[in-house]
Amino acid sequence: MAGETSRYRAVLLVSRPRRRLWGDCLPLQGGLFQWEVVGSLRALVRAVDAGGLDLVLAQVPWIGGDPLSDLVPPDAPVARVALLADEPSAELPPGADAALSIAELSTRLGTELLCGVIEQARLQQALRRRVAQVALSEARLRALVDLHTDGLVLIDETGVVLYVNPAGAALLGRREVDLVGSKLGFPVVGGAITEVDLLRPDGAPVPAELRVTESTWDGRTVQLVALRDITRQRLDQDLLRRQAAALAAAAEAILVTATGGRVVELNPAAARLFGLPRERLLGRQFSELLPTAQVGAVLAALRSGHGWAGLVSWPRPGQPPLAVRLSISPLTPAEGAEGSCVVIVHDLGDSGSSFASAAPPAPPGPTARALLVVDDEAAVRHSLARLLRHQGYEVLLAANGAEAQEVVRREGARLGLVLTDLLMPLLDGAALVRWLRSEHPQLPVLLMSGYPDAWQRDPALQAMPLLRKPFDEAALLRAVTAAWRGDPSPATPPTASRPSSEPPS
Repeated sequence: MAGETSRYRAVLLVSRPRRRLWGDCLPLQGGLFQWEVVGSLRALVRAVDAGGLDLVLAQVPWIGGDPLSDLVPPDAPVARVALLADEPSAELPPGADAALSIAELSTRLGTELLCGVIEQARLQQALRRRVAQVALSEARLRALVDLHTDGLVLIDETGVVLYVNPAGAALLGRREVDLVGSKLGFPVVGGAITEVDLLRPDGAPVPAELRVTESTWDGRTVQLVALRDITRQRLDQDLLRRQAAALAAAAEAILVTATGGRVVELNPAAARLFGLPRERLLGRQFSELLPTAQVGAVLAALRSGHGWAGLVSWPRPGQPPLAVRLSISPLTPAEGAEGSCVVIVHDLGDSGSSFASAAPPAPPGPTARALLVVDDEAAVRHSLARLLRHQGYEVLLAANGAEAQEVVRREGARLGLVLTDLLMPLLDGAALVRWLRSEHPQLPVLLMSGYPDAWQRDPALQAMPLLRKPFDEAALLRAVTAAWRGDPSPATPPTASRPSSEPPS
């Protein structure tokens, strides 16, 4: 240890009568220790509170208190050594890490003992800090896991639940305290990502994505099961399939373009109208497909992102021009996505005689002039409104039966017809019909649905006309005209409807 300088700062507490004698025994080899000698408990407290102290060497016993256990905090990063007049006994004094006699203090063995106790105190302090950091990290991790929106379950090799977070308990429909210690209830395979239907105690199935990874828990290998509720994704996928089926079955030519007019999607009717395969239409500019006279107005609508509608006479070599109605509607893009428009081209026939909009038939009452459309799908609702307004009808809208009741209460005297879907949330079409028959028995009702089972099961509904989805504009106008005039026969019975593998709701 020779040659080392002031590695340790130490304080000696010794009574005044012994101060000179014991102070001369302090180890000073190579300036290894920087000593401060104090003769009172108050001075010792000041030295400890000042910080930076490595060792407290205190005369024991001490009159008026126990300096090592009473005055030096147990968690202070300081080594505590009792200095005794005689040889130390096997039992350490209270609060002391070690004991040393005055005879041993000036020896090499005494110096090495003091250095060893100091290093041990430093290691213990570092260990306490590490344990505190680990505890804080575990607390933060536990808080993150508890707040995670995915269900997280730890199971042992037998499938017994060791831990489950609140999201996992909610997904499984059970309390955390009931799950821990019980079997998970379904098999899991490490490394696999699968979709399962979780069966809750109330019998309600919940579709979930299941991911399994290997982890450790209290020193043993466990499996971490992550569960994510995919009910919304399933509904979205089903809606996309239904929309794709409706798009494919539509009689109108429908194209989706980027804002600049490049075709990014189209249905089979569009390919038939333009006489080109789908592959040759994708990526082309829509303006290239238009007659020259209409290019300017259509391009302006596509580039501005605003809507546009108009009648177009489509020239055909050696044939009469084809009359079409062209409408462009902007689509609201997802965040960060390119804006786009949907283009609908409706074939009006060779003669163009259907360019003129047909006025609605005479209303059933002297003041009735509005038509109420009730459908929970916004795209269907607004498409019907555009078609019917183009034919001269005043159209009111409702997203479900409950909204329809409010409209009827407010505008009942002006209504000439209610066109309603059957399957809707809050209040379905059948319930709305029963309410209308009770409160407004003279108001005509036209039903529409892609699922005619409810219509066929209910005799009261069978007495009303049904328009089965999907339908084209001609069928819609025929059915609305007949219902407005009070024709009691079904407009489009299920047996006569156009087939569709997945009709819209």
